[in-house]
Amino acid sequence: QSVLESFFNESGDGDRTWSHDDATKLASQHPPGCYGITFLPYLSPGERTPDWPHAKGAILGLTTHNMALATSGRDVSASDGPTNPMAGLIYRAAMEGITYLLAEALETMKLACGEGFELKSLLVVGGGSQNKLWRQMLADVLNVELRFPLESESAALGAAFQASASVEASTQK
Repeated sequence: QSVLESFFNESGDGDRTWSHDDATKLASQHPPGCYGITFLPYLSPGERTPDWPHAKGAILGLTTHNMALATSGRDVSASDGPTNPMAGLIYRAAMEGITYLLAEALETMKLACGEGFELKSLLVVGGGSQNKLWRQMLADVLNVELRFPLESESAALGAAFQASASVEASTQK
């Protein structure tokens, strides 16, 4: 189950289905760092990178102060937003959590490959690659050129690139 489904589409908002664009608009209202709230994005059973098969998601750092900051100025009874006033903040925190998870995975790859590994650009694929807020987070945190294929649903292409790079690296030794 995704963050979008958990905090928007199952928050008691009746028949309305929230899109990622809706959620991103609300997430954009909150600052980077999410008032100190951290989201560990391990919602699927386990995690592949790093290999933590029993990892669970978590929201950390909640205080009365940052919750008040997150909800100040929001009319929770308005029909143009989700019932859960924290939904935009949690959505942003989830995007940040995924971004830092990717940064950690890249750092692990650098350590595993040694000095010969130099990341020049990163091919970003999947539905999230269309999200402008998440693109900016990736650019800010990863500090690398981001490239986006014309066909965003290109995960298999990424796997093929990885395999090709591995074969090339092993034949150069």
